[in-house]
Amino acid sequence: MKPGQSRYVLALTCCLVLLLTGCNAKSSPAHSGGALPTGNGQGSVGLGSIGYTVDEGRKQSGTFDVSTGKGFTLMTEDAAGYRWSLYIPPSALWDNQTITMTPFATIDASHSDAKIVSGVRLGPDGLQFNKAVNLTVIPPDLSSKAGLIFSFSQDGSDVTFAPTAGSKGDSIGFLWHFSAAGYSNENLLDMEIIKNITQTRYATALDEAKKFLKNPITPTPEGAPLISMFCRGTERNPEENEAYEWAKGFLYPYEEYLTPLLEANKLIERLGLDDFDNTEVVNTAKAILKLAERALKQLGDQYQKDKPPDRLVAAISAAVELDRDIAFLGGESLLFPETAASWAATLRDYYFGELANKHDYRAYPIIMKLNRETALLGGPDILDKIMSAMTFEVDIDTSFSAKWISSGKTIQNGTVVQSAVVKDVKQFVAPEESLWGELDNVTLQAKSGTYWHETNGTTALAGMQDVTTMWLKNWDSCVTNTFDVVLGSFFGNAVSKSGTIAGTAAALSLEKYWWKSAGSGAFIISVPIKNLDPNMGEVTISGSGTKDNGNFTCTGKIHIVLKHTPQ
Repeated sequence: MKPGQSRYVLALTCCLVLLLTGCNAKSSPAHSGGALPTGNGQGSVGLGSIGYTVDEGRKQSGTFDVSTGKGFTLMTEDAAGYRWSLYIPPSALWDNQTITMTPFATIDASHSDAKIVSGVRLGPDGLQFNKAVNLTVIPPDLSSKAGLIFSFSQDGSDVTFAPTAGSKGDSIGFLWHFSAAGYSNENLLDMEIIKNITQTRYATALDEAKKFLKNPITPTPEGAPLISMFCRGTERNPEENEAYEWAKGFLYPYEEYLTPLLEANKLIERLGLDDFDNTEVVNTAKAILKLAERALKQLGDQYQKDKPPDRLVAAISAAVELDRDIAFLGGESLLFPETAASWAATLRDYYFGELANKHDYRAYPIIMKLNRETALLGGPDILDKIMSAMTFEVDIDTSFSAKWISSGKTIQNGTVVQSAVVKDVKQFVAPEESLWGELDNVTLQAKSGTYWHETNGTTALAGMQDVTTMWLKNWDSCVTNTFDVVLGSFFGNAVSKSGTIAGTAAALSLEKYWWKSAGSGAFIISVPIKNLDPNMGEVTISGSGTKDNGNFTCTGKIHIVLKHTPQ
């Protein structure tokens, strides 16, 4: 390697992993116990296929938690003593995710030059990362020569070299999405075969790549799919990897030249061929990626004019992949940060406008994710505007009656009609909690009513006030189309006669709405909501009750009106 080239080593070991692994973005069926099917032999750039079974007893799992801001580590060891460790860095995922790693129990490598002796299945299959994750294996024999990590589909097909670094004792593979991975080393491989394959592929691949640059004819890319963000991620509009699939299709004409070129290059580097100069590889690869970026920019700028700009979802996905690859090669992207951030902001702003101006509640909660992703891509963060747009008003009207009897004689009774208007109900905690409100935010004022006691006579209740707490939670405008109103008890202060009637009557007549697990308790009332209407919805609940052998009877009714009042 020539002086000055070492800064490209990590780049070349990490570059274009998505293009090199041969994994499918969509999850394949899970396999355990029985042997997985063997592929149909070795392809032009692959290393054949393997069969394997997994050791479910050694399976490890854990949750990557975005809120911690920390990396995530998972470790396992197979029966032969090969120790595997997976590290996912902070910000590698935008959402919480359960991760699994299951070591192989048996391996049939007879149809592969890789001669894999240990492996793990990673899940969920097809999971994509924003940053490369590290997969490390330490063999039981630390005197082994340089190890290599291989990547392949979970059905055992398409075995290929994964970017690998590390010392002789341990090997570190860099992955951008999950499939299955295996390990071998120079003690086990026929290195002359591997070297000859690698050098031949390198020379052929570089020649083909140069020809492509001289005459870069690529097919007109298929238009990006319309991926609506309304209700995205719910069962009504689930994530099905459409953007990733389109990005792969868009990149394929360029991948055809980059894959064999960089695959051969990274292996030559790992095998320590010191007389190898990778300058030409780096420059050729960067030139091809620049061609892809220019083609993508033309498409993305066109999609940015659409209403809704839903094709930008796939364009942004492709831009992220290209930027990542170019950065690893030491180049500068044409799309980052300005263009990609502008595309992301256009997408987010469209759905924000639908929520804030047209009351299209299907834009929640995806609007929070779109804003977060726009900020990560270098665009403006409008969280404050979003929070202001998710402001509500709740109108509450109640009526209660209660009667107490002792020894066949009425000793207390009364009725009360109350109302409250709670304005500017805003999110109380982190947006992900989906909780609106604050303590003691409801003042119920008696509009009419009387309370009679056999000793104290009659008390007029009009004008009396009682304070309670209200929260809004479980906003679901896509599946259940409801928004829950949570109300504290109606007892008010200790001397309130309106509270004496309302609190006691509500506790019995509306008992089926009482949420017993909420600490001291609360009423939880689901309000059906209407889309595209600032008057989101309303509901009336009512009931009656009796206890103590009929010595106490009561009725209760609550009417709630929910309004969207963006600011």
